[in-house]
Amino acid sequence: MHCFRHALGKQRMAVASLLFLLAGGILGPQLSNATCDPLCLPHRLAWAGIPMTNGTTRSFFWPEDDSDEIYLTGNGIRITLDLQDLPRNRWHEVELQVNLTGDRMKDISGREGGGAYRVKCPSLSIDEARSCEGRHCSALSLGTNRASRWAFDCEAAPCGCPEFADCPSATEQHCSTVQLSEFSLLLDRPQAVFWRPESLEEIRVMWGANFEHSFNLGVEEDLLFKWIKVEVDLVEEEGTSGDRSCTLKVPQLNVSRTCSTVPATGSEMMFDSPNPLLLGLGCDLPPREAPVVTKPVAARAGGTSWAWISFLVIAIIVCIGVAVFFVVRRRNQNH
Repeated sequence: MHCFRHALGKQRMAVASLLFLLAGGILGPQLSNATCDPLCLPHRLAWAGIPMTNGTTRSFFWPEDDSDEIYLTGNGIRITLDLQDLPRNRWHEVELQVNLTGDRMKDISGREGGGAYRVKCPSLSIDEARSCEGRHCSALSLGTNRASRWAFDCEAAPCGCPEFADCPSATEQHCSTVQLSEFSLLLDRPQAVFWRPESLEEIRVMWGANFEHSFNLGVEEDLLFKWIKVEVDLVEEEGTSGDRSCTLKVPQLNVSRTCSTVPATGSEMMFDSPNPLLLGLGCDLPPREAPVVTKPVAARAGGTSWAWISFLVIAIIVCIGVAVFFVVRRRNQNH
């Protein structure tokens, strides 16, 4: 009997060890969280206004080589940093925490609401908290003196790096939708943006060295909730040192507006709105017609689907182990 119990104990230990090793082999090497966000898609902008909504949002930027200053502005915040003295060849995270309430008085413009926000950018040693009222609670503005790659509403940094950086894996440009209260394009190349108006509020378009030129871009009711293509066309002028003529075209609105001569070094065109703008960036076609980039479930859900699969496999292994245990036990009893 003692020998039988000793043999049975060894069998139990062997089965338990086998199950432990199998479970460890399935669950052990798997990552519980994605190290990057495949749907965090960067786009080339000089300036961006991130709308303030309750909760926490994360954005990322990677400055181009000729960008040497970064600006951050909000209610009570005016920060300018020299990027030459800071780490450049990397993604910089900007975390915005917002808590809006309705218990504040109207601001001077008559806009209601208020609250508080906090912005953190660890790589640039920025950690600022402010209260806000009315229109000052609408957006946090970020920009560089030249263009940067910007990615908004991300769970982690983009996968890879911009094509101009020395990196083994470059990020691909994909069509995606974002919400911004303002944005600016560096006028050094032709480009296009899709805009989906959700109200009759007009967009103010500004350009020039000090944004001295401007006009309002509005829509009729029949174009609400439809994608509108906004194009900036640049044509190099003859007999100049790289200067180009600039034209803003919005075919669906019958708009073709000359935006003066753009110097070879480039300038910006700013689009500003009192309400968040729904935009399609990096698109050749309207976003609903463009290819959709999908994210593997495990990357966003932190391996949840794999965990369920692992659980089922382990359950099957346990059942097989139990069956083997009882077969061996019965065989020993017969002997």
